[in-house]
Parts: sequence; C-alpha cells; structure tokens
Amino acid sequence: MLDELTQYYGFNRVIQISQLIEDFVFSIAQYNGFRSWYSHEKSNVEVARILIRIANLYYNCSAIIASQLCPDENCLYEPTYYTKLVLILFSLFAMMEDLVRNDETIGSSLTSYTISTELKNISLKLVIPQLALPERKWFDLLNKIEEYFELFKTDVEQIPLKGRLFKNGHPFVCLPSRIVNHLHYKECSGTQNFLVEVAERSAFGQILHCYQTKTKESVNIRVSFLANNNIWIEANNETFVSRSYLNGLPKFFLEDSSHLENETKFFYSHWYVNDKILIKNENKTVKLVIDLNNNEIYSNDHDKFLIPFTKDAFDPSNVLYTIFSRFEDENYILALKNNQQDSEAVIIYLPRLNLKFSIQGQKIKSEDFKDYRLSPNQHINTLFGLPQYLVIELDIETNNPIKFNRKIIIPYHPIENKKAFFSNAIQFNLDKVGKPAYFSYEIDENVKSLNSETTAGSLYLALLYFKTATLDKDAFLEMNGYEVCAEILKTCWQNCQYSDIEFNIILKFFESTCPDLEKPWSNYAGKEEEMFKSATHGLNPHHRNTYAIFLRLIYLLLSSYQTDFLIKPDGISFQLLLDFQGSY
Repeated sequence: MLDELTQYYGFNRVIQISQLIEDFVFSIAQYNGFRSWYSHEKSNVEVARILIRIANLYYNCSAIIASQLCPDENCLYEPTYYTKLVLILFSLFAMMEDLVRNDETIGSSLTSYTISTELKNISLKLVIPQLALPERKWFDLLNKIEEYFELFKTDVEQIPLKGRLFKNGHPFVCLPSRIVNHLHYKECSGTQNFLVEVAERSAFGQILHCYQTKTKESVNIRVSFLANNNIWIEANNETFVSRSYLNGLPKFFLEDSSHLENETKFFYSHWYVNDKILIKNENKTVKLVIDLNNNEIYSNDHDKFLIPFTKDAFDPSNVLYTIFSRFEDENYILALKNNQQDSEAVIIYLPRLNLKFSIQGQKIKSEDFKDYRLSPNQHINTLFGLPQYLVIELDIETNNPIKFNRKIIIPYHPIENKKAFFSNAIQFNLDKVGKPAYFSYEIDENVKSLNSETTAGSLYLALLYFKTATLDKDAFLEMNGYEVCAEILKTCWQNCQYSDIEFNIILKFFESTCPDLEKPWSNYAGKEEEMFKSATHGLNPHHRNTYAIFLRLIYLLLSSYQTDFLIKPDGISFQLLLDFQGSY
C-alpha cells in the first residue's frame, strides 16, 4: 500500500502520514499520559486493531523515509528516525496496555499484573543512550512513557522489538487451534479465544499439558489435553460436561425451552462440581442442580424437586401422564415435588407453553386461567383429527343445572404435510413452538360454538378445521369442517392490515407454503408464484369447498387493505395481494 502511495502520490504523502501519526500520539500523551485515553464509541477489539494497524503503518513509513533519506546501504543506524520509531511504538504499546487493562472481558484478570520495560537483553533504559532526541517534544514524550511504565511494579515483561508478553519468564499465547476447533470447546465457549499461559499439572497419575488464566487466588479457566484427542475444560473449579454425555436426559435438561427467539434454541451449559451437575443458562445462572449422591434434581426457579415425567417415573395408566403426555412432548414436562423424599407431584409445569398446574387433592388447578381446573372429560365432539389439546373447566361446585363453559387450549405448532391424502388427521411439528405458544377457546355449549378473543386465534381455529375437514357433520357444531371454517373466517374481517402472525396463519391454508410460524411480510417478496402454485395448480386435487375457502381468504386480505385508509400499504404487501388475486 505504501509503495502505491509513493508511486501515485509521491514521497511527501508518506511523510505526511508519519507526521499525522506522530501528532496523534503527542495529543494522547499530553492529554492524560496514555491513561483512559479513549472513549467507548468503538469496541475495544476494534480500537486494538486500529492501534496495531497504526503501528505497522508507522513502522513501514519510517522504513521508506529512512531508505529515501539515507540510501547508504552501509549505514545501519539513523539516530533521528530510530528515535522517533522507538518512542512512537512504545507510546502505542502504552495505549494498547491501558486499553487491555480497562477491558470488561479480560481487564479483571490483569489486576494483579503490571507492565515493565525491564529485561536483561533489551529494555527502554538500554535503548535511551542510543536515542537522538531531535526536539523538545520528543524528550517530553519520553518522560511520559517512563512515567506511565514506572507507575507499576510487575512480574509481566515486554520485549519491545519482538512484541511478546512474558509472565515469570513464560510467554503468553492464544489457545491453539486443536482446542479452539474441538467440538466440546465450541459447545462451551463458541469461537472465543484469549491469552493464556502454558503450564503443566498433575492429575490422574499423569502430567497434563494445559493452558490457563488465573489470578493470585485461583485458576479462572483451564483447558487440559487428555488422551484420545479429548480435552478437559475447567472454570472456577467446575468441570464442563458436554451435552453428548447427557443425551439420555429429557430435553428440558439440555435446552432452555422457555427461551425461544426467532425459532432459535438456547442450550444450557453443564458443569460438574462436588458430585453435582449444575445446569446454567446463557447468563451463567444456575437453573437446575442434579445431585448425583442423592439421585435428586432441584429447580432453583421453582424451589422444588423434580420427578422425571416419563413412563418409568409415572404409571402410564395415571391420569396425569395420560392427559399431559397427549398434550405436550414429555421431554418438556416438569413434575415438581416439595421435598426430596416425596413421591407425589404438586405442580405440573410446561415450560415451552408457559402453562402451570397445581395439584390440590383430586383437583388439578390452572395457575394461568383463574378459577379453572383440568376437566375430567378431555373430549370434545368436534375437531376430529386434531391430536393435541387440553380441556379446562371452571372450578365451581354447585347444584345449579346451568352449564358453565369449558375452555380448550391448543398449542401453536407448525402443521406437517399430510402423508395420507384420505386421512383428516394432522400432525404437529413438535420441535417448534410459535408466538403465542398456544391459543385458548371458550366452548359455548348453548350456542354450539368455539370462541376466540383474538383474530389470530380465530384464524388458527379456522385453519385447524380446514386441515381436518371432511364432508361429514360433527356432532357438536352440526356442520362439516369446510362450513365451520367458512363461518369462522367471516368473523376474521378487520379494517386494518393483518399482523405478521395473522398473515402467516393465512398462508398455512395454502398447503406447500412456508413452514415458519412467524415471518414479516417482506420475507415473502419475490416468492409469490412459488408460495401459491400448489393452491392454484394443486399438488393434490381440491374439493370445490377448498377453492371457496381460498376465495374467502383473498377477500379478507383485499378488503382489509381497501378499508385501511389510515395506513398506506407498503409495496411488498400490496404486491402479495395482487398476486393472490391474480392466482384466481
């Protein structure tokens, strides 16, 4: 780059760059003597990279200037430019040292470390006699450098000409690629790398090669090599346990099922200490503790102990197991008890759906729907083909013959494509949960209807009837699935743009459309033909009622835009509607 600068802009441009860097260093030194010299507008990593580039740039500029002004090949030493080079590089090093010391991530590990310029072979004091200070400002800069480094007493040393950092005679290095690329390390720390010291330790009757960071009190992080290309990761006296060793556990021990963002799973990390396995979230907060001695599992969030919700722990004929295992994947069901010695659950918690039920004698009461309990009758005479739902009823003891309405809770999962064309049963993709995680509906026994409080809930209910539709009338609503779907869609008209959740539910009516639960309108731009071709041409032949449903949906979308006079439709959404209309 400098050769190009010299070629196209002339030698003067190189001199200008050198002077600019020198002025920058002088301004920093005069301001606060290299301490707390930078703002936090940029990240420390970015600032460090800039300093390194400045140092390399100044070194190369000095080389060009010296070669141009002192072309004599026999001249090994040009005092003026040598002086400037040494002092500028030492100044940049002081700025880098202050940057690292105040870094939030690694600064705390350097509290007991200090920097010195003393070394047997070379040091700043040994270089000083060879310096030829051209102006007063360079003498002042030298004083600032000495003042900065003499603030500390240290066992950490710097070799300026080689740029290596030593502690007690041992060099600091980064973790080698053999560790950084190891699957267990990636699971524990991702792609993070940092400065460590090389050490040896005695364990398992062997001497192990390891890399570690530590303070005077204890080791913070240590990674040791084991046989068969294995590694041993420790942090604060806890040993990292890979998920590969815990695959036999239910999934809620492995992943944070209560925290889903953009359909991305957040996995727990697992640490062994004192015959216990600590299960931590991404914030290093302990969520669960597995006591290997007592064979018990404790939940910090609930202040209770766990009973694994599996066939081995629950009698399959047990009502609890029968009801909840049909409603949710048992990998994500927590049965909680008060004490270690107890065998009966007092709470059933579904973390993915954020539903909790307390067991009070013979009643299983909802903690999310006030005054509701689990209904003994978990059957409804409609929505045949729907595999998962939960029925709750008002917790009222009365002799009044008036029937109180029950509620049905249906989880919001993606619907899998049908494998058997002539079957009306649908299957959910249980690996994904939408937002909201479920929809609830009031079962009105008097007027024979299922009612939702939201448009999204009504659209989802219509979708379920559409996907499970046959020409047979069900016993509850006395209509077939297509008729029920059409009636529900009539209630979904609105005079404003549909939300992303509502729009994505509408897309589910068109069989081969996107399987995602929630995406903004803009994600479908340019994919209109692909999205609706199966609806217009058909992977499977459609009944005429199906086309009637499609037309109803198009009417809803178009009319919502025509009446939404307060919001100007964006081009992407409006184009989607035109493609909808053009398909028919």
